[in-house]
Amino acid sequence: MDHDKILRQVQHLQKNIKHICNTQKIQHTITICAATKYANSDETRSLYQAGLRVFGENRLQEALKKQEDLKDLGDIEWHYIGHIQSNKVKKITDNFRVIQSIDSLDILRKINNYAVIIKKHVVGFVQINIGQDENKFGFKLEDVEKKQYEIFSLSNVKIKGIMIILPLTENTEQRNIWFNQARELFQNLKEKYELTELSMGMSTDYEQAINCGSTMVRVGSLLFK
Repeated sequence: MDHDKILRQVQHLQKNIKHICNTQKIQHTITICAATKYANSDETRSLYQAGLRVFGENRLQEALKKQEDLKDLGDIEWHYIGHIQSNKVKKITDNFRVIQSIDSLDILRKINNYAVIIKKHVVGFVQINIGQDENKFGFKLEDVEKKQYEIFSLSNVKIKGIMIILPLTENTEQRNIWFNQARELFQNLKEKYELTELSMGMSTDYEQAINCGSTMVRVGSLLFK
């Protein structure tokens, strides 16, 4: 895909987000996390040149190659947004500024233990299985409230956000219910633990997510239409 087309897609997305914020009188900033698992290094560079700075990857080996190819881009911010296997905790912790997809206490502790060893402070998001979808990973909504002390008290992982992935559905009302449940959890925990990000909404539903309180949308296919 050519650079100019990518630039137009980014500009269209930015313009639409600005319109939503103006129409709905949304005061907080909406961050675009470009989900680049299907983008090669050149396309990812084009997204950067178009003004994006936050990039989400969920395939570790491909992500590491892109990071090497783009290491000259000093202010690029890599987020890991895929399921975390135990044997990949070290490489993910080594190579990503933010880990959005922390989906269990076991994985959270493993990241923290390794971060202690390498003397690194990690920014993490807690992934919620908001629809209790058996095909998706994540904490149950109620477990985050119940286990909040354990989740938010580790020495080297600072949880700064909530991340959700919705079950596949065309039901707009059901999506609203899930988005609003995530927003309520975020608001309940925000001040107590200094949370800053509610990462929800993807290419097909980012507008709805923003209307429901999202601060970060993970958009991929929309940028490469």
